[in-house]
Amino acid sequence: MHRLKDIIRIVEEQNKWRRRECLNLIASESVMSPLAEKYYASDFHGRYNEHSGPERHYCGTKYAYEIEELCNQLFRERFETPFADVRPISGAVANMVAYTAFTKPGDVIIALGIPNGAHVSSTQWGIAGARGLKSIDMFFDAKKMNIDVENTVKLIDKVKPRIVMFGASMFLFPEPVREIKERIDPKIKVVYDASHVFGLIYGEVFQEPLEEGADLITSSTHKT
Repeated sequence: MHRLKDIIRIVEEQNKWRRRECLNLIASESVMSPLAEKYYASDFHGRYNEHSGPERHYCGTKYAYEIEELCNQLFRERFETPFADVRPISGAVANMVAYTAFTKPGDVIIALGIPNGAHVSSTQWGIAGARGLKSIDMFFDAKKMNIDVENTVKLIDKVKPRIVMFGASMFLFPEPVREIKERIDPKIKVVYDASHVFGLIYGEVFQEPLEEGADLITSSTHKT
């Protein structure tokens, strides 16, 4: 029983420390609103929900399907796109879906390198590597803290990747999606990992990846 008390104490101390006594500067650990937190702790929290219609694996999921479709509809309307799927629970899982859909093992993708802010899922040490993809680093302009468009376009023309991957774990400015998309083979898929800036994109205060040429946006469920 004393261990349970210790766990409760630690949780309470964590809540007090991180919510009231800290200035949190980790963008991927955004503050959840009281309203969102209230419903995050609802009965949905521990329920399984797989597939839909006659293929569904679990009973008792009618409201889960209803809210899932409502969320998909909200995203379709916001981004004026015919398709949205809110089921991937993390950016890495969403990226895995993109790699599975657009590539086969042995294909090449181009993404930022780890030193320039890339998420590990787009590298040989992450989901891309697990898929059997060869990930080549984009050129990066350290002074501008952004992608080097000219040299990256030349690299794309040379290696002919299946995917050009935008977005990162650490970046300060909108990325040159349009500038690169307009100059590369239209058969190359452009994917934008928006996990760390999705709230800014949704709120129309960053950039609009789909309007600028991205074929797909991936994101997570808990950052912004």
